[in-house]
Parts: sequence; structure tokens; C-alpha cells
Amino acid sequence: MTRFGTMRAAALAVLLTSAVDATAQMPTATPEQRTAGTQVTEIRFATEELVVRRDETVTLEVTLFDAEGNPVEGAIALIFARAGFSPSLSILSGPSIELTGQQPGSGSLIAAIMVPESDGSMFGLAGVRQLATLPVTVLDHPAASIELDDLSHTPYTGTSLQMSGTVMTDRGAKHATASISWRSSDPSVAAVTGSGILTGLAAGTVTVSASTENGITADATISVVENPVRSISMTPGTASTRTGDVVEFDIVARDVEGRAVTDIALDLAVSGLEGNGGFVFEDGTFVAEETGAYRVLASTGPASAAAIVEVSARQGPVAVELVAHGPRADVATSDLWVFEGRDGEDYAYTGTHAQGGGQRMFVWRVTDPTNPVLVDSVVVDARVVNDVKVSDDASWAIITRENASTRRNGIVVLDLEDPAHPTVMAEMTDGLTGGIHNVWIMGDIVYAVNDGTNAMNIIDMSDPANPQHAGRWELRPGETNKSLHDVWAENGYAYLSYWDDGLVILDVGAGRHGG
Repeated sequence: MTRFGTMRAAALAVLLTSAVDATAQMPTATPEQRTAGTQVTEIRFATEELVVRRDETVTLEVTLFDAEGNPVEGAIALIFARAGFSPSLSILSGPSIELTGQQPGSGSLIAAIMVPESDGSMFGLAGVRQLATLPVTVLDHPAASIELDDLSHTPYTGTSLQMSGTVMTDRGAKHATASISWRSSDPSVAAVTGSGILTGLAAGTVTVSASTENGITADATISVVENPVRSISMTPGTASTRTGDVVEFDIVARDVEGRAVTDIALDLAVSGLEGNGGFVFEDGTFVAEETGAYRVLASTGPASAAAIVEVSARQGPVAVELVAHGPRADVATSDLWVFEGRDGEDYAYTGTHAQGGGQRMFVWRVTDPTNPVLVDSVVVDARVVNDVKVSDDASWAIITRENASTRRNGIVVLDLEDPAHPTVMAEMTDGLTGGIHNVWIMGDIVYAVNDGTNAMNIIDMSDPANPQHAGRWELRPGETNKSLHDVWAENGYAYLSYWDDGLVILDVGAGRHGG
């Protein structure tokens, strides 16, 4: 552990949590603490820049000062990590905070003070005033090796392929920032750009070398093969579509004997005859953003084929009409679910967030959409009820809990025998105490986003009154710097969104990929 600075303050220290949504961690401040915050005019970090390595934990000292340069006691200060640090929010009441570098890159720490709600706002939160920022950088572990990927197609003469590889750290993980440069041992056989685009020029064998900035290297032996393609067919030859719609072309390359050549990377291009903004992709799909006529071309060597696509405009925007409004100005509303209850009425269940008190789920009757009626609410021990989902048969529902006073978060199962007045049937906290941010129900299975582990927990709900763990899935087991935010399941696939790792698709019953 590294320590920065020797300053001591009177009003800072740490409640460190690692929830995905920093607003879910906002503390409750007393009027006296908010009044003390109005005296703070400067939040001073003990360093002008913070640089740490991935997985390194540092102690950072911070001081609160008033206009005369005196330390201020009794105020609540907040440090938001808008970079690859954990926790994303530190709530301070002592001389220092601890931060751990997680995701390499540059960003900043933002320091704010809690004041009366009329005295400031930040990130849409009333009663928070920003006072300082600190540049921060998280460095990755040193690069140790390069793992080269196989080529996607056979390197024929006259074709171009993208070389790729992964720089690995000395800890065996993917390096987050290192780049690879490329060169060919014989550019007359195969030329390669610095970014790794390989073009076969003559039949033969070359060595393609990959290297990083710090001198790590790896070599690949590439055999360029004479291009066998003599003809290309492309169907349909003409097509009509609308902007934004996809046209799928069947493109087949054949050799001199008419056999299909399936392992070749064809050159695909689009030219606008009457418009611009058309695109063709590697799988032969075409889409245009603008109207007009387009020529789609597939070629390799002397062989080519073309098709004409005429693109018309989509229907223009349709005005949206406000039908009704069910205001709840006292508390922030989070996720919702709309369904038909077993009593034949339509309902909307809405969760609540930290601002204003996030311990409730509201029940709205929306059978008449012009007149939504608030009929009841369910109160649980939580500071955020972010999500609510209802089972397919509308007999039970789940609400999620974050930041419970007991630190026993997890899920709460509701009995919907009377959907206008749901009651608590069961709860599940074991293994879910870090908090559940979002869930999805698929039959008797619930997929739950676990704040504490960044994993997707799988829960057996065949007996809703007695939920049981059935398994869990992680993107990269052991890595703690990935934040899973949401999950959606449909047609046998689960779609997972990560704050810092994009989209992940799992086979959870489709049966096509082992699920």
C-alpha cells in the first residue's frame, strides 16, 4: 500500500462500497452536517496527480478548508471516481480514503460537499456542491507476451486480411492499453501495414512479426496461396428497400471447375449512383442511411459481381401524445413493469431510487391509461429498489434491494394473489448481500445482477416461496473490475450489458451453442 501526503484533516474518512450505481450509495446528511458543508470552500488533495497500477491500493489524504484556510469539521464530503478506481464513491469522515486501481486509463476524482438542497446540485442530485477535481491514471501491469490470433480466411493472392493479437500482462491478463505494430519479412510476397492489414501479393511463405512499444515480440508464419477464384455470383441482382432496413446478399465465389471457394475474403464495396451513406458488411448484408440508388460490388482478382439497390425513405416521425402523468415528486422513480393482473386489471409497478428514499415499490392501476391511480406500495429495508419484474403467469414478482441498513440486500419475492395489494412472500439474501441491481424472469429461472461479485446469479423459482441458488456466471472469473449492469433474456438467449465491457450474449436454452 502506498501513502500520499502527510496532511491531516478533521472531517474525512471512508465508507467504501462498490455498487455499480454511485447514486445508490449517497448518504443521508443531517441539517447540521449540511450547514457545516456551507462553510467548506476548498477540498484539497495531498497530491496534484494520482498515478497507480492496476490492483494497487493507495491511501489518499484529503482536507476540507473554510474561506480563511481553517479545517472544517462535521461536514460530509464525497469523492466520485470517474475513472478506473474502486469504489466509485467514497463517503468521507476522517483524514483519508483508500482507492484501488482497477481499469487502466485516465480520468479524474471529483470532490464534493453535501449542503442544503437549495445550495447546489451535481449529477442531478440536489444538495451536493462540487469543489475540486484530481487527475488520475491507472497503469496496467507490464506487458509480457503477445498471443497471435488465427487468420479468419486463407491468405490468397489479391486478398487482404486483418492480423490480430492480444498483449498479455505478466499476471496473465489482457493488457488494457498496449498496442501492436506489424511488419513482413518479405513485402513482395505479403505486405502488412503497421496496423496489421495483410495483403497477399505472390504465392510463397513469409514471417509476420508483431511487436509492442516495450519490445515484446511474436512471429507468425504465413503461407500465401494462389487465388483460385474465376467467377463470383451475387443474388439478388436488384433490390428495393428503405433506409435502415437490411438487404442480405448471397455471394458465392467459384474456381475454374465451378466449385465454391468458401475460405476467401472477398473485397466488398458500395458506390452511390444517386446517394451516399450505404454500407456493405463482411457477411454480405447491406444497409443505407440515405435514399438513392447504390451499386454493391464483390470482387477478388479478375472476378467480380454487382447488384443494384434502390433505397426509399422510411415513414417520417410520428408525434407522441402525452396520455397521463402519475407524478411522485418526493422520490426518484427507477425501473418499472406493466402487466395484466389475475383480477383482469392492468398494473404498473415502479421502483424507487436513493434520492428521496428508495425503499418502496409503488403500485399503480393503469386499466384506464388516461387516469393512473396509485393504489398501494410495498416498503422494504433498502435505499434503492432499482428493479421490479413480474412472472409470466402474474402470480409473483421480484423487487431488488440495494444498500439495506442490515447490509442484507438480495431480492424480495411478492405474492400477487391480489395484484393491487402485493405482499411479501419470501426474500433471498444468501450470496446476494452486496445488492441486486437488475433481474430477469424466464419461466422458473431468475437471472440476477449481483453488485457484490459483478456476476449473474441464477435462481430457481420453481417454488417462489422458497427461492434456491441454481448457479452463477461470470465474464472472466476472478476479475473484479467488470461491472455488470443489466440482463435481458429472450428466445433462449440472455443479453448482458457491462458498464466497461459491452454486450455479452449467453445461450440459456436456445440449444445452438451448448446452452
